Amino acid sequence: MFVQQLRHRLLILVTVVVAGCATPAPQKPMSLGIPETPAKLNPALKGHVSVRNVSGGQDTNAYWISKIDNERFKSELEQSMNAMGYLAPKGIAGKYQLDDTLQYLDKPSFGDTLNFRSSVFYTLNGENGKKITFPVTAVGTATTSDTFLADRERNADYRSIKENINLFLMNLSEQIIR
Repeated sequence: MFVQQLRHRLLILVTVVVAGCATPAPQKPMSLGIPETPAKLNPALKGHVSVRNVSGGQDTNAYWISKIDNERFKSELEQSMNAMGYLAPKGIAGKYQLDDTLQYLDKPSFGDTLNFRSSVFYTLNGENGKKITFPVTAVGTATTSDTFLADRERNADYRSIKENINLFLMNLSEQIIR
């Protein structure tokens, strides 16, 4: 009797732990809120940028490997750009079109501290075929204080993408647009 109860409880515990392993990174924490955005706005781009194409992302798979999919990344980028003041009004094509490719999200296999490195290649397409490219690499860290390994992996994922978006917006704010 005792052995059966122990097996049952162990099965429930394993099910709860495993259920959280293959969930995608949470959406809200990757976008930058107004107080987190870089301090200065590039006035030439204010309200004139549309996010056109996002590629390179992958859905979280059934093997517990958290990924960032294209729709989630696009949504986070648009929310951050909106908080900064760059995003064109919804339904209106901006004067500048932003394309970005998530080149890689490098993940360590194990460790107490997980440092995930993300690399995104942003391209701002302007009038007359002018392009400005921004290759951005950022690191997101999660430690043992982030509880389960799956939580640490998701936290490191979104922290890396959040930092990547932040660095992109800082680079964008320093560009001279003519």
